[in-house]
Amino acid sequence: MPNLNTPQTHTFLFNVGVIKSLKQLRAAFKHNKREIQRELGASSHIDSQRMHLNLSLLDPISTADLISNMSDRIDEYENKIGEIIRKNAVLAIELLFSIPAQKTDIDIKNYFNDCLAWANSEFAPAVPLTADIHLDESNPHMHIIFNCIIADRLVGSRVKGYKQKYRERIDSFFKNVGQKYGLAKPSERLPKAFKAELAKQVLNELEKISDPVTKSSLYPTFKLEIENNPIPYAVTLGMEIKVPQRKMRTSTQIFTSTGKGKSRENGDDLYPV
Repeated sequence: MPNLNTPQTHTFLFNVGVIKSLKQLRAAFKHNKREIQRELGASSHIDSQRMHLNLSLLDPISTADLISNMSDRIDEYENKIGEIIRKNAVLAIELLFSIPAQKTDIDIKNYFNDCLAWANSEFAPAVPLTADIHLDESNPHMHIIFNCIIADRLVGSRVKGYKQKYRERIDSFFKNVGQKYGLAKPSERLPKAFKAELAKQVLNELEKISDPVTKSSLYPTFKLEIENNPIPYAVTLGMEIKVPQRKMRTSTQIFTSTGKGKSRENGDDLYPV
């Protein structure tokens, strides 16, 4: 696994994903609630001996009831607007918060409670459905799933936002939660070599455990998503991640630099767009 951090640096991980179908939503609920039996075998990244340590910060509801409730919300929405919900509509968003395994001085429950409070404020009017803390993998992490069907409105795309909003949220989370627990902000852009190596590790792990997604006709699409943003997949697989920190240049290096042109031509830009 890539190891580009200094030992003193511990970065938080915050990621936002979208869910656009009940099938995808059911799979997310079942994974977070440890209801998928094939994920719990001897070769799994999940330690079944530690599953009892997992926590839910919201009242536990079965996956069947959660899906039934979401189906009701969809029906109500369609009845109010008089048309079927579009296929690419964002039904829910899933947030992932993770801390490095080496950061052992954090009160995990307090930290993730603060994450949930921050998320409730940031992603309103979307409503949290589940908030599951997993302590049975390498890195302590929490999944929060928000319902994005509000009365006669779909708020998923708006509350998720785009790249600028994500950057603003990274700053907000660091200011309001991360620095309180001694965590650093992750780099805005991952070095190309780090991202490629991490994606390779994720894909190799999926093949090793014969994850069903590798047999799906959609696997090529998943591969592209993993290669573009491997970190949330690595966390889900229980991999230990040390996000690299960008090295600050000295004033001498800045004033003697030949500029980005030559560097980009040679493929040497450490933080490519």
